[in-house]
Amino acid sequence: MVGLKSIDFTGVKTFRLGGFVVPLFGNNSTRLKQSQKTNLSRRKSVSTLIHRRSLVFHLLLFPVFIEKGFSTMAWRSHGTSNVELVDTLRRNKLLHSESVYHAMRATDRANYISFDSTFGSHSYAYQDTPQPIGYNATISAPHMHATCLELLVNHLHFDSNALDVGSGSGYLSACMLRMILESERNSDGSRDENRKGVVVGVEHIKGLNDKAIENVKRDGLESMLEKGRLRLLAKDGRLGYQECAPYSAIHVGAAAPKIPETLIEQLDRGGRMVIPVGEDGGYQELMQVDKGLDGKVTAKSVFGVRYVPLCEKSYQWTEKD
Repeated sequence: MVGLKSIDFTGVKTFRLGGFVVPLFGNNSTRLKQSQKTNLSRRKSVSTLIHRRSLVFHLLLFPVFIEKGFSTMAWRSHGTSNVELVDTLRRNKLLHSESVYHAMRATDRANYISFDSTFGSHSYAYQDTPQPIGYNATISAPHMHATCLELLVNHLHFDSNALDVGSGSGYLSACMLRMILESERNSDGSRDENRKGVVVGVEHIKGLNDKAIENVKRDGLESMLEKGRLRLLAKDGRLGYQECAPYSAIHVGAAAPKIPETLIEQLDRGGRMVIPVGEDGGYQELMQVDKGLDGKVTAKSVFGVRYVPLCEKSYQWTEKD
């Protein structure tokens, strides 16, 4: 696997977190160290400690620069409403296809985020940043959702089943389903009832999965749950979900040390999987995994990322937390 690309953050090594370039850190804390600059007479240094569970809040303190070849607009794509957020993502060229655009516009991000005394305003849901959703989990930044959906857009169609591993809040599962449903429409706008693509979201924390079910109901997809077109299950995502396999599209929302063989087996011929790969606290990359019609599997790196690990349930959350 290609090592994580880094850039100069005023002399500090950096990496991408959910698409953002931020200072390099270890498993439990971060020490930022500014390297010597040739045009300065003396060495300056800066250090800070960042607790893992509060990382998302501390990230807002740092200036952010996006790696060349991705976009300089990722943290400028905020909105005051869901429509404004998605329109800004498109204007900043972070999403391109009509299918992704309409799915994200129809899926109100505020329905998938828990609001408390810290984040009391629904407008915070429309910031292009990762946000906490409880159970030591986060919902990814909107531009990362857009990126993953764009990578899968040609594999989310009327006759495909899709799998969302680590489905968390249920947001991306809902977007994937809406893309499939839109592809089922006939030229006159009616829906072909013989086309029955299914989206399966798998989340190993039952409490979080229960919240996801309530989220998608609030977002207008209760009938899809009742019909079995959207299935949100409290299971170990590393095992996939054999009952609805094979899948034309698989999205994995947490980083695996290596691509799980079980998920490759459940990927359909002609299908695509998008998965972050790398050790927790180490180098990670978003990988695009394609299975050819002949069954041959190829993988390539999209860019460097920083995700929570695809792990045992007890590693992420216990009742005492």
